[in-house]
Amino acid sequence: MSVQNILPNIPSNAVARERPSSTSVSTTNKTVSTTLTERIQPTEIQMNSVEQPNRTYQSLSETTVKINQVADSVRQADATMQKVGSTLNKMKSSLEEIIKNYPPFPPGSEQRVKALKSFAALRNEIEKLTFPPPPSLVPKLISDPAKAPGSFSVTLDSQGTSVRLDRQQIDPGPSGLNIPVLPTNPPQDSGDEPIHHAISALYLAAKTVSDRRQSLSDNFAQQALPAAVTSVTNQTGLSGAAQGTATLSEQSASANSRDISGIFSAIPVGMAFAGDTFLKRLT
Repeated sequence: MSVQNILPNIPSNAVARERPSSTSVSTTNKTVSTTLTERIQPTEIQMNSVEQPNRTYQSLSETTVKINQVADSVRQADATMQKVGSTLNKMKSSLEEIIKNYPPFPPGSEQRVKALKSFAALRNEIEKLTFPPPPSLVPKLISDPAKAPGSFSVTLDSQGTSVRLDRQQIDPGPSGLNIPVLPTNPPQDSGDEPIHHAISALYLAAKTVSDRRQSLSDNFAQQALPAAVTSVTNQTGLSGAAQGTATLSEQSASANSRDISGIFSAIPVGMAFAGDTFLKRLT
């Protein structure tokens, strides 16, 4: 807040050419005092108080930390999805190594057992990727709800404005990528048909990962960004009226985006933890 220099406008002709009398000096002092009293209104005095701005500043800082938490979790989840996609390609290559050989490696052969064990190890790797240890919030975004119960939700402010993101499940289980478990040795491994089915499942799983990565990005834009705008609007009164905690549309978010960007960039916490993507999306 800029501090205005409040001075009375004393006309030049009011300055006496001769030494002023004590009466004129007294009259002038009273005029200056009256002028200052009239010009300095109670509201201006209140504006000089730092208590309210400090509270708002602290509240906004806490909000940006929480938004950073959401953005970082989404970034980690997206990176995990990308790794899962690469792992699926390796799994497919392991199985194709068996059936593309002519004749195909028979059950129990060294090459076949090695390829099937590689497939199983990669499936376990996906399981670990989608369920990282605490305090990561990624499991609530991409894991099996039976292993990571609850949905992803972060409250941004004291008014209850929150970000709620949909789970994009990509664990190898039936409700995730539905990647089958293949036996590695006879008699359970008795033919190539399960391998062909598994390869088809891997193609479908790769498409699922791609689609859910896009869904996560869209969900973040539709939920997190408007929630951030709503929260900051509520705390700063940018709209001139209470907005409540209802999620804003993307058009409403765009209308306030430049003001919100300015506020976030003025806070030391900023959006640096999650990179500048967030502020770019706002503008």
